[in-house]
Amino acid sequence: MKLRFIEYWILHPFWGGIDYLTFSFLRLFPLNQVSGFGAFVGKLAKKRFKQANLDTSANLQLLIPEITNEQKLLTSDVMWQNIARTLSEMAVLDKLNIGKNIEENDLNVLHRLDKNKPVVFLFPHLGNWEILAMSVSNQGFKLNVMFEKIPNRFQRKLLITARKRIGYDLITPDYQGTRKLFKVLAAGESVGLAMDEFSNNKIVAPVFNGTISDRSNIYYAITLARRFDAPIVLGLCKRLYKTSFQVNYDNPIYLSSPEYLGQSDEYFAEMINIRLKKWILENIDQWYMLHRARING
Repeated sequence: MKLRFIEYWILHPFWGGIDYLTFSFLRLFPLNQVSGFGAFVGKLAKKRFKQANLDTSANLQLLIPEITNEQKLLTSDVMWQNIARTLSEMAVLDKLNIGKNIEENDLNVLHRLDKNKPVVFLFPHLGNWEILAMSVSNQGFKLNVMFEKIPNRFQRKLLITARKRIGYDLITPDYQGTRKLFKVLAAGESVGLAMDEFSNNKIVAPVFNGTISDRSNIYYAITLARRFDAPIVLGLCKRLYKTSFQVNYDNPIYLSSPEYLGQSDEYFAEMINIRLKKWILENIDQWYMLHRARING
């Protein structure tokens, strides 16, 4: 009880204040400098968080058995810098410019969708994943993104404010959040969820050799799509160079279409898992993989 009191009333305000000052400071600088600061922090973080670095190295060895130690080191360096860049860029998301910093491909996928009907968007933690929400919102969709609820209420408010600057709402993964999720979908709005996720310090999805858990976000997305007759759209953001990004979309998956008549949830989950694995393996140096990967289902 005493530890909880200290954490809530002392540690949370302290670290929340530090982050607030950091974000306020970063907002004084141009986007390129903020991102560059993140890359510098990423190099330091790799040395500081030894267990996460060990897990990253183990992931690379398991996923790419033929990788050399030199390649593993380089890939790990890029990954840490990408993550730190993305976290630093949170402070200045509204300074990212579609067209200047962000190249949007496959927009015909979004143009074919009815913006007054619900769509379930799925994305992986690659590149700067926040940009996908920016892109979807920019195309006229009313987007609500389910995000991990951070225990520190000050840090949580800071991140919510940063994300709302680029035009989308957030939903917490709890009972109230579920009610809101159903409400916005029933009203014809769209939702976004992460395809890759972790629980108890281990990766839940993707599964590289086995089957996806029916308690994963992928299954949840399928459940929502069936309930609200909504298409599922997979989106990917890649960092091309420093603050240059590329966004790509897959064709919508209509679960009720004649093409998929009679197919099970397991079928769609595996379809999405295969796509997710491909994207990750092609861009593994940009994957947020600080937790031990689940190689077997």
